[in-house]
Amino acid sequence: MSYSLKPTLDRDLVARCQYLSAENWKGALKKDDDYIQREVVAYNTRLFNGFRRIDQWNRDSLNGITFWVLQDENGEIVSSCETLVRPSYVIRGKGNGKSEVIESVSPCFASVYTPHAFRGKGQATKMLKGVVERLEEVYKADPDVFIALYSEVGRFYEKLGFTFFEVDTLKVYAGVQDQIVVDQEEKYSVVKVTKSEECNEIVSHYDSLVLNDARERCSKDQNTRVLYKPTVDILEWMFTRAGFIGSKANGKEIEYQFGVKILENDKTVGYVTWTYDHLEKSLDVLFIHFDNVNILKLLIKEALLVLKALHYDHISIWESQFFDHIYPVSAKQIEQLLKSINAERGFKNSSLSAAKFFKGEKFIWEENTKWPWF
Repeated sequence: MSYSLKPTLDRDLVARCQYLSAENWKGALKKDDDYIQREVVAYNTRLFNGFRRIDQWNRDSLNGITFWVLQDENGEIVSSCETLVRPSYVIRGKGNGKSEVIESVSPCFASVYTPHAFRGKGQATKMLKGVVERLEEVYKADPDVFIALYSEVGRFYEKLGFTFFEVDTLKVYAGVQDQIVVDQEEKYSVVKVTKSEECNEIVSHYDSLVLNDARERCSKDQNTRVLYKPTVDILEWMFTRAGFIGSKANGKEIEYQFGVKILENDKTVGYVTWTYDHLEKSLDVLFIHFDNVNILKLLIKEALLVLKALHYDHISIWESQFFDHIYPVSAKQIEQLLKSINAERGFKNSSLSAAKFFKGEKFIWEENTKWPWF
């Protein structure tokens, strides 16, 4: 039996693949048609920028999604996936306590699916190897391109040269907001975030924060680090996706809140943005920053009030967002706060993150949290 792998712009073929994969990826959505509609909504966001041909990928055209299909000689779909190209950073130590930042673009895999009749026959491996080879051909002259994915099938992708990066999350459970005492709470103003367009200041600050953190670490240990660039486009996709799924899952249109900014004398001193996992009934933190532990208390309290209104279960936060960033707050202070509200640490993320450089270089994946997820 012979097989053909191709990137496709054929919407009918894409729809066929999506109907097949809906059983795996529709999550909290009840109907396959709702899943297809969710994907159409996603493809119209700026992050996805519609379907792209592989020859359109370059530094001048950063975003774009490509759908890949492996078919047998009878035209049967035996495996499929998506790749999304996104802006990224590569930071390398340059000796003498210095580092350099290279702005690049890097693709990531998603929605890998093999129909039941073709499982256990190596079809997904065949497809993914083929896609990686095509990507390597596109980026063969660029040493600063990496590729990432989130695995729902354990360490399967190690055989393709990917390195896994395990990350822990912590949970703050609903109902503890009354245990949080914010000193002089009246001096702060709380601004709700409901749209990505309200996040330009947040994204600009967070971009500088994570990049400067990575540069400082590279300057000290001289290791290579990679990270995807925080953008408003990412938040637009996350918010749009969560809003669509929530409205469908709950059977009614809901205007969701996606974060808060904390102001003191009209100056932003803290913020948090989040998305929702409607299946797990959780609020999942994306970007977070705070100038002191008092502001962190207020951020958590505000998020818990949203959780209460939705009757959801918990807030999920990547531990690295508290303990790896260079905050003017000690890890001990954060740990004391988490203990006081009975937060639980050490949860393993069910989606294992993995990445590789096409050139085989060893590296550390910075800011490997929820928001780079695709």
